[in-house]
Amino acid sequence: MPATTEPPKPFITPGGDLSIPFASDPKYHWWKGGQSVDKTRAEVLARMKAEGEHHTAQPTPS
Repeated sequence: MPATTEPPKPFITPGGDLSIPFASDPKYHWWKGGQSVDKTRAEVLARMKAEGEHHTAQPTPS
């Protein structure tokens, strides 16, 4: 039986921007009615903190 792979997760780029891969869980797809960008960013930052990753870059202004 082939191993199943987990879909890619949203992440913060080195420049501080939130990146949401098209192949990620549809719950992150705000453009298709998924959760808000703010909620996704909070989840990513919480995951990074739990995994011991540090994030110091500020997001690029829109």
